[in-house]
Amino acid sequence: MNSTELFPLAERRENRIVICGVATREFAHRYSIRHLAVEIIPVALDEETGEPILILHRRSEFKESGPGLLDVCGGHMTFDPELFSSIPCDDPEAIRRAFELTAHREAAEEVRVGAESGEDPTAAQASDRPASGGQAGKAGQGRDWTMSDHLNRFGDDKFFFESETRAPDGRSVDAEFSQAWVLGLDPGREVEIWDTDSEGERSLPVHRLTFAKLLDDYCVAPEEFSGGITRILEYLLGDNDARENFENLLGEAARSAAGKS
Repeated sequence: MNSTELFPLAERRENRIVICGVATREFAHRYSIRHLAVEIIPVALDEETGEPILILHRRSEFKESGPGLLDVCGGHMTFDPELFSSIPCDDPEAIRRAFELTAHREAAEEVRVGAESGEDPTAAQASDRPASGGQAGKAGQGRDWTMSDHLNRFGDDKFFFESETRAPDGRSVDAEFSQAWVLGLDPGREVEIWDTDSEGERSLPVHRLTFAKLLDDYCVAPEEFSGGITRILEYLLGDNDARENFENLLGEAARSAAGKS
């Protein structure tokens, strides 16, 4: 985690996002300036029941925000001067590409996919590390599964969640526009979730559950969930059509990754 990395700052103009400036992570968070992020929801098919199983994790106790809470993967967009060559930038293709690259980078960094049965685990781990452009390569020579081929945006490239999460200091607000992506995983491979906090990088406890169970658990104890997954669930609970579309995307992603589409 680098407090000096630069975030593109954003504002909504009518129905689109415009990049209106650049600031450090610390500055954007301290002064509650809206910036950009992605959420990654890993999902794998339960081959016995045919149901998609979501893979959440419990955040590190050393995280500044939401320590110990349940969450999905994801992270902030960082400023790329090649994509945003001038400020302000309202080029929809540049913004679409920036979200796509951020989603691939975060998935490759946080979702560690192990070897399939009978494979060399060393080769699988090496091939799942980020490649050029933030994508991950094939893990082994078994079932034809490539991480970058199974990352699916929820909604079109103009859809964003708009959220404000109060920081632990009670004074500042983490204000974001974010997109949600569903990552279909090969059910034949072991999965670990990794993240970085103030003490270093670590593997995190994983929680597997169906979409129906996730909604039930959230409705019973919303305080157990961090901001990333909360903004998605609140939106889905308030829009039946969006909830159905999201559930369909989970199923399609899980079946495709399992080679059953």
